[in-house]
Amino acid sequence: MATYNLAVPYCYINEIRSPFNDTLVAATALTVMNAQGGLHHQWPAQSKFLGDHKHHTTVGIDLSYADVDVPDPTPEAPDGGAINWTFLLNNTTASTARINAEKLVLSFTEAMVSKFIVPPVTIPNFLQDIAAWGLQDLLTLLTPGACDGVVASLAVSKTAKELAQLTADPVKANFPGTNSPVGCGSNSNYDVFYVIAGPPAQPALTTVPQFEGQSPAGASQLANTAGLALRTTLQLDLPRGSAAKVISQNPLAGTQMLLGSTVNLVIEGPVTRGLPP
Repeated sequence: MATYNLAVPYCYINEIRSPFNDTLVAATALTVMNAQGGLHHQWPAQSKFLGDHKHHTTVGIDLSYADVDVPDPTPEAPDGGAINWTFLLNNTTASTARINAEKLVLSFTEAMVSKFIVPPVTIPNFLQDIAAWGLQDLLTLLTPGACDGVVASLAVSKTAKELAQLTADPVKANFPGTNSPVGCGSNSNYDVFYVIAGPPAQPALTTVPQFEGQSPAGASQLANTAGLALRTTLQLDLPRGSAAKVISQNPLAGTQMLLGSTVNLVIEGPVTRGLPP
């Protein structure tokens, strides 16, 4: 079963909706389905108050889901499991907006289970869909002020087969807003950046063998098998005719090292001809 990390790290405000500042609340929710189309896991909705912001501003969002396991494809279900992921960014002055945004994005995600939506969902379509799915009351709670309203609404559905083909590059989704009421600012325009990526590859490790007591040839063979390099220091203090052997190593046997790392060995060998015993 493959695992993925989903994140909305930040957005860029091209144009705000309000005359002076957009007061932003972000929310996200995630549902994972199994290969048979049933519920695999319902992740908890998240929300965050982001404060006041002007146009031409980058806003950190940092809402994410880590280690999301998605059931693999099977011969009977070649697409495997699927994710249904939603993100909502709302301009509002209401003190209850965070709670209501979380409810709305969770309800929208649950409603997506029976649909297939590809990113990005435009704001007009989002508003039509939530009204059609009976979520209009929640949407109304998000827009109590004349200049309040949804400024970005992301909905992503991907099967396990599609997820396996994705890269870890951030995706930019542009959201031109609906018409801003008279007396407010320009129509909002937001760029939301999101990422769907597998977990980072774990470094390849190997175990340091017991080199001490080995001949130089034996130590070299052990190093090749373990995927390690050797750096040797030779001590010529054995009687002539004696067999050379490894007398110490650093690091010690049993240590975990990255493949390709170097182990230092001290090899004791016989005095060569012409040197005093």
